[in-house]
Amino acid sequence: SVHSELCVVYPCTMAEKDWIESQKKVFRGWMNMYLNKRGIEVPDLSTPPGIRDGVALYVLMEELSGKQLPFKVLHNPSMRMHKLQNLSVTFKFIFEQGVKLVACGPEDICDGNLKLTLGLIWTLIQKFQIQSRIDAVIRAREEEDEVAAQPRRGAVTLKRQAGAKRMLLDWTNDQLEDSGIEVRNLASDWKDGTLLLRLIHKVRPDLVDLSQMGGRSAHDNLVLAFDLAHDHLDIPKLLDPDYIANSPNVDEQSMMTYLGLFPSVLADLPKATRASAPVAVVVAAPAPVALAPPPVPEKAVPSAALTIVSGDGAHGGASGIQATFAVHPVDKNRKLVENAADYFEAYLQPEGSSDPASRIPIALQNGEGDHAHIIKASYTVQTPGEHRLYVTLKPEYRTAEEPDGLVAGMPAKVIITDPAAEEEALHKAVAQRKQHDAELQDAPADAGRSQSAPDEASRDRHHKKRTKHKKQEAQKVTKAATMLVPLEQGSRMKVFSLKVIRTIQ
Repeated sequence: SVHSELCVVYPCTMAEKDWIESQKKVFRGWMNMYLNKRGIEVPDLSTPPGIRDGVALYVLMEELSGKQLPFKVLHNPSMRMHKLQNLSVTFKFIFEQGVKLVACGPEDICDGNLKLTLGLIWTLIQKFQIQSRIDAVIRAREEEDEVAAQPRRGAVTLKRQAGAKRMLLDWTNDQLEDSGIEVRNLASDWKDGTLLLRLIHKVRPDLVDLSQMGGRSAHDNLVLAFDLAHDHLDIPKLLDPDYIANSPNVDEQSMMTYLGLFPSVLADLPKATRASAPVAVVVAAPAPVALAPPPVPEKAVPSAALTIVSGDGAHGGASGIQATFAVHPVDKNRKLVENAADYFEAYLQPEGSSDPASRIPIALQNGEGDHAHIIKASYTVQTPGEHRLYVTLKPEYRTAEEPDGLVAGMPAKVIITDPAAEEEALHKAVAQRKQHDAELQDAPADAGRSQSAPDEASRDRHHKKRTKHKKQEAQKVTKAATMLVPLEQGSRMKVFSLKVIRTIQ
């Protein structure tokens, strides 16, 4: 396969700010064209999160490759190590697709290096938007020639294994061959909008009257071309007409990104629509076409074996205090399922009991916004003791492969403690420790000096015994302090050291 290299050479004659702003807008629009299919949008590449946390890049690679990545991504990561983990696994997948990245790694993207971020996205555009789409056009043409048993005649020959720029330049010349115009570059030749209108005319002859192009300004031609491409070919308006018409040096990579959307559009149009005979029709304001609403995709059903339960409340809590945990529903394609609370039921069963009447129901609620793929679970138990936690799919959603519907790791052991008893144990342990310290302080300083000094072995045994006793006492107090801390919502248990307890006393 063709290897794309991240070796971006930016125009030296163009102000750096111009090409950066142009590429930020165009590359972001190109990414969102794919990310919006999954309900994700990157508002800005220069400010967090952009693609710094790895989530958007992960989803983009799935959409571009049409493959399910063989690993999970951490959604909404807050720590740098988690963001680097997302980026590292995505970079590994990019390498496996034959894309070679030079001088760019996960750390550069995570740290917000804008130039390298733009370079990475440009590499993906070359590989997955331009090269792969034109390669598909070549394959389709070869199949047509094989069926017709007669090769296509023309002055331009599209070649595989060529660079993205060469392939796109050859493709545009191939499309505009009948007009007798040779396209020499992918930047300044497109400033007046006439080549774009000719390209749209080639794709849809009924949309453009070529005889009227000369009577409009470059800006008006560009506006008309972008509007027609957006309204009839579903190509987003990635470029700014003012920038293209007035900039002394149009950014070539921005222009290639936009032109790279045309090959796949042409390939997807039925032959009757893109008839070869030109039909000149003046279209001042295309009438809107009433389209039937797209079919609503069937909602994925979570898989019990792949669904995950996390949080302190899944392991224990304190009587009379609300405990919480989270359920992360995942379908058979290893994708998180949003708003899936209605698929599950959860309850606590006292240890040793099988009576359904003794079950303690657990409330399940869907998360909101970016947390729609998380189910919030909460419960309050009044009586201390051991229980079993059950999180299962409701009977109507269970399958033959998962007849019991039990989520992975269920049933889990849950211990409900008594805060009052724990507090009493703590105070008792602290009192014992105080008494022990007092006894040590009250002991005579010269006790035992009149007796013969113990030998070295006796002193060692005495020292080890005393050290062991101190350690045991400290462990008791620390354990009691740990048991005393209530399990507040969303928090983890806190451990008080012996030093802290002494400070409190």
